[in-house]
Amino acid sequence: MTNNKKQISNPFSTGGGGIIFETHVQASFVTLMLSGGFSPCLPPWPIKKIKLQGKYAGYDTDDAIIFVEKPNDKEERKLLCQIKHSVSITNNKKFAEVIQSAWNDFNNLKIFTKGKDLIALIAGPLSDTDITDVRFFILDQARHSESSEDFLTRVNLTKFSSKQKIKKLEVFRKLLKSANNGDDVPDEKFWEFMKSFHLLGYDLDHSTARPGDIIHLTLYWQALAEMETSYTVFVHLLDAQSRTWGQKDNAPVKGTHPTTSWLPGEVVIDEYEIVVDAVAPAGKYQIEVGMYDLATMLRLPANDEQGNPLPDDRILLGKVRVE
Repeated sequence: MTNNKKQISNPFSTGGGGIIFETHVQASFVTLMLSGGFSPCLPPWPIKKIKLQGKYAGYDTDDAIIFVEKPNDKEERKLLCQIKHSVSITNNKKFAEVIQSAWNDFNNLKIFTKGKDLIALIAGPLSDTDITDVRFFILDQARHSESSEDFLTRVNLTKFSSKQKIKKLEVFRKLLKSANNGDDVPDEKFWEFMKSFHLLGYDLDHSTARPGDIIHLTLYWQALAEMETSYTVFVHLLDAQSRTWGQKDNAPVKGTHPTTSWLPGEVVIDEYEIVVDAVAPAGKYQIEVGMYDLATMLRLPANDEQGNPLPDDRILLGKVRVE
């Protein structure tokens, strides 16, 4: 069913830039675990443990394996992470290796529970087409479709999709066929894999800042339905005591693209500049993001990818160190 198992190698052989990036991402997960934060993609359960370079434990998607545990009944779920400083969702050798490893693990019942465990490719800054066409359309459609037929219909309908999105889907098809010993992957199994696969971007450009610096942040929103309320976005820089040391509140796209004008399926690219307070003390800070109704000051309910409510109706992004 699968082939081309990758071998354990000296990580320094892949180049210094990639190793620095991989180390930063791994350190971010360790920080999340130690600070009581939650893993992306998985339910908001405490991080129980993390395996780094998990090839020795039988994982092919092995750069980081995140284990979370439900507090009440000790149910465990995993996120298998492959970390690449630079990668594109095209028919190239690097992405083919990612898909091969993911396919191997997806079919390994000893380490992967379908419908519960997930696989993530974590990359540096992604291209606009990979963000909008793959992350916020194809993979999102897979997770929100009722069946494999529904998923493929959604992606292949040109009125709902586009030729570029269909081409990206074919990249997955071709690489999965290659990973599957040259045999076509049935539609049902293809859909199951796509539901389990996540594409995450990680940008190191602003992991540190000084008082008075400007932190640049780009948010990507996707409308699932039309909205009757014009929501205001809030972006806050918080210290460990949840005090605000930088913020920006406005309607999306600097007030030019209100949520009432969003079309179902549309991806909105929304940029912010947050000025770090001139007297902000040194330490670690958290960026929180969300939306609220300016007329009532009530926040828009925020849920994780499994539909579970997030505390305080906000999304916690990466941490920033102020020096």
